[in-house]
Amino acid sequence: MLTIATNRGERSTAEITSEIAIANQVSGVKLTFPASTPLEELLRHGNDTLRALNQLHARENSVHLAVASLLVDSLADATGKTPSEVVQRLALAIEGLFPEQA
Repeated sequence: MLTIATNRGERSTAEITSEIAIANQVSGVKLTFPASTPLEELLRHGNDTLRALNQLHARENSVHLAVASLLVDSLADATGKTPSEVVQRLALAIEGLFPEQA
């Protein structure tokens, strides 16, 4: 996992470290309802929870894509290669890490 935090000098190292620790916590989602809860209400809460999780994952994926794009562009600038050449080299390296099973 890669955690990137920005600081414009307004926060201490301890504050940033605390924020990173909070961001990196992984916890499950737990819904608890009384046995007498009507089915329609259970379904509504379940759907609301799934919708919130989907929005969170969509945001997370957007951030991952933005970071990957910035890293590829930076590497391309640093090496004098095109972003396409950098991506092709990364793809070949990843393929080498995970060879197909015969």
